Amino acid sequence: MSVAAKFGIWDVDTWLESIPSSLLGDWLEYFELEPQLDFKVFDLHMSQLSAIVVNSSGHASRNLKAADFSLIPPKPKTPEQLLAELDSLGL
Repeated sequence: MSVAAKFGIWDVDTWLESIPSSLLGDWLEYFELEPQLDFKVFDLHMSQLSAIVVNSSGHASRNLKAADFSLIPPKPKTPEQLLAELDSLGL
């Protein structure tokens, strides 16, 4: 049950026995009506905020981007992309 997971509850059966059905119904309705931010959206938001804070502090040695703070690993590059990066280095 995703509602229990949102609360960090993993023993769903015990939780369902302890919560009144009216309260469970209220939470189910809430989660249907309210948009829920998943981890990717939260990570993007916090990464952008971190980049803004660090860049505006004047302590960054270069202009940092949200991807520099993201907890989600970047997508693997294709061999063509890797070769283009090597060519751009002029080694």
